[in-house]
Formats: sequence, C-alpha cells, structure tokens
Amino acid sequence: MLNNKLGDSLDNYLMRLTTRRWKKKEDEQRLNTKGERMGLKTGKHFSKPNPIFFHDWFMGKYEKRLEEKKKEWGL
Repeated sequence: MLNNKLGDSLDNYLMRLTTRRWKKKEDEQRLNTKGERMGLKTGKHFSKPNPIFFHDWFMGKYEKRLEEKKKEWGL
C-alpha cells in the first residue's frame, strides 16, 4: 500500500523526525531511568545505540567483573 512515492516520503519524514529527537536528547545529555546517557545512531535502514555511551558502560562492567575474578582467584 505504501510501496510508492508517498510511502517513501512518509518514511523519510519519520526518519528525520526520529533523528532530530534523538540528537536533541544527546545534545541535552539526557539520562534514562537507569541514569545512563541516552543516544541513538540512525540511518535509512538502521537504528542502534550510540556506541560511545555503550562502550563506557560495557568497559565499566568488564572491569568490575575482572576485579571480582581477581579476588576470587587470589590474584
């Protein structure tokens, strides 16, 4: 039904709207309910969390787990 110019225009509009809203959240450094920075990278056929914010979370969790294992193994 929307596989035409109208559908493409609607898709482009909604993508631009979503991108603007997430960019505003990043610029304002807004936090989610867990206290983590929010960010989303968007494109025509994808959307994914901003890897900058995810990297910090992942590395923090990794370092915490590493310290736990060091204590567990007596290192």
